[in-house]
Amino acid sequence: MGIQYSHFHGTELIGVSDGRPGASIRFGAAYQFGKNDQFAFGAEIGGQVRRMKRSIDDYYFINRFFTLETPVFLRIALNDQWSAEAGMALLFTIPDQSELRGTESTTRIMLGNGFKGFDVAPYIGGSYQFSEHLSAGGRARFGTLPMVEYQTVGDFGSISPVKKDLYSTSFEIFLRISTF
Repeated sequence: MGIQYSHFHGTELIGVSDGRPGASIRFGAAYQFGKNDQFAFGAEIGGQVRRMKRSIDDYYFINRFFTLETPVFLRIALNDQWSAEAGMALLFTIPDQSELRGTESTTRIMLGNGFKGFDVAPYIGGSYQFSEHLSAGGRARFGTLPMVEYQTVGDFGSISPVKKDLYSTSFEIFLRISTF
């Protein structure tokens, strides 16, 4: 179980910021194999909800995404308590809905085409082992593929080439409970 904070950044889209300063709770399950005293390989699966905010004039949109994350990792024991890990995560995202909020009302609409549902993200992290079955740690994940594709319309109705933009970075603090 972890608390995750996602940061969204783009080079072309204006007004992009984090949708909810704070966190989303992430639940997951992991399995380690080939474990010895120094190295452990593993795979994990988990899900979370991420939110992104975009401000335009006096209005702002809050986009919500359901994300299933499947990291594969290598954990290296630094000593009896501390370990470092690195891996690659595959993210499968389902765009859910967007809330358009203004000064007087809120309108909810389902997000349509343009949002990509797949990302590949390397990550690094570390953890502290309190006991044989309890550890806590943190990690940072860096999205490498753009999340959105869009076109803009010019002054005389000309349509620009497809632009690809909007990347995500996530930071997570987690508590890991091992059952075996």
